[in-house]
Amino acid sequence: MMIDGKGMGTRELFLALRDALKAEPGQEVEIDLLVDRDCEVKKVKAFLRMSGCEAKWEERDGGAVLRITGGCCSCR
Repeated sequence: MMIDGKGMGTRELFLALRDALKAEPGQEVEIDLLVDRDCEVKKVKAFLRMSGCEAKWEERDGGAVLRITGGCCSCR
């Protein structure tokens, strides 16, 4: 799954990410998240640590791509 978070505010970005994580409870997820700024990367990585997922990022085209992986439970 890919989420284009470029241009989204932090709240909208987190809501889109939360909905993607809740879409398949109990399943492993793979999400590519596109963001504009490095500060968003830090916020998202902190959010994901609380969700039990991991994120690896790379800079691309003036932004960042986070590859999010991990297991999601239905308790979120």
